[in-house]
Amino acid sequence: MSEVISVLHDKGGCAKTTTAVNLGFALWLLGKKVLLVDTDPQCNLTDTVDKTVHKEADSTIYEWLHDEGQHASLPLPIYTRYDGLDYIPGSHSMSNINAELQLMYNRERRLADFLNLVDPETQLPICEMYDYVFVDCAPGGETLMNTNALVASDHVIVPTEAGIYSLQGLPRLLAYIDKVRSQLRCNVSIMGYLLIRWNANRQISREVKAYYSNPEEVRAPLFPVQIRECVRCTESVAHEMSLFEYAPDSTAADDYMRIAEYIIGRKVRPKSWTPMKWGQLANAAFKRFIAERGA
Repeated sequence: MSEVISVLHDKGGCAKTTTAVNLGFALWLLGKKVLLVDTDPQCNLTDTVDKTVHKEADSTIYEWLHDEGQHASLPLPIYTRYDGLDYIPGSHSMSNINAELQLMYNRERRLADFLNLVDPETQLPICEMYDYVFVDCAPGGETLMNTNALVASDHVIVPTEAGIYSLQGLPRLLAYIDKVRSQLRCNVSIMGYLLIRWNANRQISREVKAYYSNPEEVRAPLFPVQIRECVRCTESVAHEMSLFEYAPDSTAADDYMRIAEYIIGRKVRPKSWTPMKWGQLANAAFKRFIAERGA
């Protein structure tokens, strides 16, 4: 069974896109089929996985959510980065989607309905074509689009900067998730809090970790691995690549791989599974991707 996972925090700059992209790539390297969905009007996920094509895609998540009448003439907006790693591009027009959803029937379940559409080639619902579906959410907290993401999801990952501001919005986020769960009768749960930009030498990082390590306080687990502060995260985005393509031996790449291993239940990493190995796989796929598009 597939798992749909939203990456959500109401604060901007919390590495939501970085987390969605790199966990998606890590799980793909581990042999899983992955779909990445961009619902953020900034389209950062699309820009990262969409290096050479579909910059102005005719069919994006926006067209499929906002106008039922176009569905018959539109192809499914699913594009392939690598075999087994697909994505649904976002659109800058998504900045209008929250106002448009207000006027729509079944407005909180449009994304869930979309992910359950039957693909004409496989005759399977879209979500069942994959092991994992990651939904990259926009900042801004309680919006109709983010509500759609929660309703469509089995779990939420909350990337949380290891700083004081990350604590301030947590009660509001928990109340929002509780509201969606109770009022819309969905079973979404928080898979875990993921500390990012972690620096063990900083007292504030240690204090934030201690706070999130108390399940009575935050009502969900803290992932056992923190994403260490790493300049390669910013550099990889600038080059429109995942960490596994750009800097497979970076600390953050290793951390994201460990989180992916934790998600699939791998308790011990095989000795042959090293940054050199996953870097070879990722870079070979990237070279094929560029060559096929003549870039």
